[in-house]
Amino acid sequence: IINEISPASGPASQYITIMGANFGTSQGRVIFDAGGANVDGDFSFPEVCSDNYWRNDRIIVKVPDDPALPPVNTYPIRVIRNGDSAQSNDYNFEVSGGTPGPQVCDMSPDNGPIGTAVNLFGENFGSAIGDVVFYNGVSISTPPSIWNDNQIIGAQVPVGAQTGLVRVEDAVGSPSNNLAFSVGSCSDDAYCNSIYGPGFICCPGSSGNSCVNSPSCDTANSCEYTWDINTETDQLQVVEYQ
Repeated sequence: IINEISPASGPASQYITIMGANFGTSQGRVIFDAGGANVDGDFSFPEVCSDNYWRNDRIIVKVPDDPALPPVNTYPIRVIRNGDSAQSNDYNFEVSGGTPGPQVCDMSPDNGPIGTAVNLFGENFGSAIGDVVFYNGVSISTPPSIWNDNQIIGAQVPVGAQTGLVRVEDAVGSPSNNLAFSVGSCSDDAYCNSIYGPGFICCPGSSGNSCVNSPSCDTANSCEYTWDINTETDQLQVVEYQ
């Protein structure tokens, strides 16, 4: 079932978030109906997006860049679930002209209490710091530790934030697609399983507990870096003085 699409319109290659239920937990198909010609949605995301774009209650997909979908026109979108090929209802989306603005493919964690440090990944955030806006228009109060075109690291859930949709705005105020964030602290693994499904565990954080999709809390927030070390010495140069 598709309940909402965010944003309601966008150009080719724009990320959109499809919200609803019973999409399944493995990637199926998102169809843009071009009057009899079914065009598949685009899932060619940057590596930083990981594989978090398809969940049972929301899908992130790119508007396909296809001549069968010329702007400015409205096209029905439907989801086909993997495994049994069950189809959702149709939901209209307008393909517009122009170029994509900010777009979010992953947010980690997507739940936690006030003060939780949230990381967002995607494209077109820009090099200048913009804003991360929580439900009811509540903005972050301090700048994230890192803001670049593909990632925002350490955006803290602000005082007054409530459970609901979150978006990124670039420095000129252009909004991204929305992702859902649940404000609150988990109590145990059973709570996380009941809300998010198998594989989620309740892990402690500096501001409280949050549900994470990880085999253990020790690895939930770990990072891996690769270093290239060059021990080659600089070549000697002879300089002639007059």
